[in-house]
Amino acid sequence: MQMIPNWHAFLVHFTVALTLTAAALYLAAYLLRTRSIAVQMTLVARWNLLLAAMSALWTFAAGLQAYYTVAHDALSHAAMTLHLKWAIGTLALLILAAALAWRERARSVGTGPVLGVAVVLTAVTLAITGYLGAENVYRHGIGVMRLPQPEVAGGGHAHGEGEEHGDMTMDKTMDMAPEATAAPANEAGSAHRHDPGALAHTAQAPAETVDAFFKALKAGEFAAAEALLDPKVQIFESGGAERSAKEYASHHMQGDAAFLKTATQEIGTRTGDAVGDLAWVATEQRITGISRDKPVDILSTETMVLRKTADGWRIVHIHWSSRPFKKD
Repeated sequence: MQMIPNWHAFLVHFTVALTLTAAALYLAAYLLRTRSIAVQMTLVARWNLLLAAMSALWTFAAGLQAYYTVAHDALSHAAMTLHLKWAIGTLALLILAAALAWRERARSVGTGPVLGVAVVLTAVTLAITGYLGAENVYRHGIGVMRLPQPEVAGGGHAHGEGEEHGDMTMDKTMDMAPEATAAPANEAGSAHRHDPGALAHTAQAPAETVDAFFKALKAGEFAAAEALLDPKVQIFESGGAERSAKEYASHHMQGDAAFLKTATQEIGTRTGDAVGDLAWVATEQRITGISRDKPVDILSTETMVLRKTADGWRIVHIHWSSRPFKKD
């Protein structure tokens, strides 16, 4: 059996369950300390805490492996690092609490004051660590191999106003705006404007295809956006790579679309050229917006390589990079 992305997601449930059960039983033993059942509760709580500490060691080891092996970008790396820091503190508290519990093994009911505080702190930090771990998966998509794709036409499901699948914002989502006011380059390199209402599937010129791709993303038309990518498209950004249209669609496409809904782009320069069936479009722009409740202000560079097919121009390679914007 192969765990995805590794055994961390499996082991963490034992650590959480055992620790919280121990804390609940210690509390129950304290509240019922005048009854005989409090003795059994204390004994079970102690064993749960000891088992939780042993489980936490394996959980932390698997999590550390995931930290260094799971594909991620700059924003998700920061989230993973925060989760790791909380995990280190929680592990230290849990081991301390287990050691104190073993030291108090002769106590028949409840805990001493030091162990009691340690158990409470461990439960609280464990809850925070678990929440941050959940954000890594559900907000940043770390370790996720596939995301559900809503149908654009016919079938599928819809959400009410304001409902979305999530916000997995990444550096590469901050690159090109479909409705940017700067005039993009056409095949010959001259400048022209596009009708904002043009349908994505009607775009033919390389620059129009680039605009149509981001227009489809912003509108949440994921099938239309994927159709403008070559099936074997190579997407490079933040040191990572996605090596097919299907991989991009199942990983980061929805997060990119979510960010584009609110981001503001100001194109600085755009150049491009076409030779035969190959073309390239390079865009430099300033991106402003909000990511995880924090302001974002960056300079973004984007290069796309396209190939002309029987169905029109298709994107075969994308390279995204960005750096913080600084006024001169």
